[in-house]
Amino acid sequence: MLTADQIKDGARLLYDAEGNCAAIPRLSEKYPGMALADAYAVQQCWAEIHVANGAHLTGRKIGLTSRAMQIATGMKEPDYGVLLDTKTHSDGCRLPFDRFLTPKIEMELAFVLGEDLIGPNVQVADVMHA
Repeated sequence: MLTADQIKDGARLLYDAEGNCAAIPRLSEKYPGMALADAYAVQQCWAEIHVANGAHLTGRKIGLTSRAMQIATGMKEPDYGVLLDTKTHSDGCRLPFDRFLTPKIEMELAFVLGEDLIGPNVQVADVMHA
């Protein structure tokens, strides 16, 4: 498990690399004992840095939903993350090419919910209702 300082350091490294459009080594190389829970903690801290700098949390996402992508990335299940208004783009918008190191497109579906989903026992019917 990473320490609180390592989590903050990792989040700051990611945030700064993004702002500078610079590649950095994987955080798991810097912190070889990094666990999945640590990665989610770094992500949370990274999102908090964005929000502190004016971004707004607009939702949540699920990634790696296809088995093929899970195999390609060495994951065994989908992952999840945050959606920020500064990272959301409308259909037909133009993105500056120089904002990206290696521009790629990854299709991800997002749903706008009218209610928050709360609790460990959320079921499909709860999602459909929201």
